[in-house]
Amino acid sequence: MRQSVYLSNLPASNASRIEYARQLLKSINKDNPYALSAEKTLPEPLPSADVPLPLLDEKYGVVSVSRPRKCRNKCFLGFATPSQADEFLQNFKDRLFIYGHQVNIEPAKHDAFWYIEREDPRACQRLRKHRAQLADPEAKLRVRSNRRLRRLRSRLRKRGLDAEHITEVVQRIKEKSKPSAENKTVRERTPSSAAVADPKKRVVDVANNPPNKVLLVQDLPTDITEQELVDIFANDKLLQVRLVQVRQLAFVDYADVQSATAVKNKLGTNYVIKNQTTIIGYAK
Repeated sequence: MRQSVYLSNLPASNASRIEYARQLLKSINKDNPYALSAEKTLPEPLPSADVPLPLLDEKYGVVSVSRPRKCRNKCFLGFATPSQADEFLQNFKDRLFIYGHQVNIEPAKHDAFWYIEREDPRACQRLRKHRAQLADPEAKLRVRSNRRLRRLRSRLRKRGLDAEHITEVVQRIKEKSKPSAENKTVRERTPSSAAVADPKKRVVDVANNPPNKVLLVQDLPTDITEQELVDIFANDKLLQVRLVQVRQLAFVDYADVQSATAVKNKLGTNYVIKNQTTIIGYAK
């Protein structure tokens, strides 16, 4: 059990953080001294674990009231002990009404920031550093890039590729994914003229896709048939060919990655079918 509870479906309020806390404390305990007197200053949780926590409400052991910046109808209540948080949850769940709103109460998924600061200062420092990194656009881009590469390595390991092959694929993707975040945004928001003209014929970039047992063949002739594709991509390990005529592409399934790679290397990335150049790559 955490030392915090999560409250939602609260009445939306534009009050300041302090006034919002006073209003909530009054709804919980009408005799709360901080709610009755605006002159009393609300104490803040102290970072040192050697100092007792100052209470906002002695009856229920409330220590803090915090509201997410972008959420006007949600907040978190912090308590001195997990048992007090659990007791509050049992007493007020489905019973707390504020200005006609039945407030939803549930255990918080994470500890409050002040609690982490008191119990584990090193973890608090790591958390502050992580927040500072996410505030930097370039750092945020690096974090997202590293996350994608970790997931890619995991997928490749599940497909049975060895460490050397995985490193080679990841390095190739790193080298081809170096445009700035600004250029990436412009590229995403500005579709090519070909895509605007005919979205059905839009060619997907498969150059960075890792090896797969399924090949994606794009920009096929309009009169191509599945049997013709079977003849072109014939292999002992060929399982099936799925032709998507309306988009002029096909998926060619093989029993393993090695067979798909062998056919791809044999035909090449660009292969002419019926006087039309098609694009062959790995499907996602």
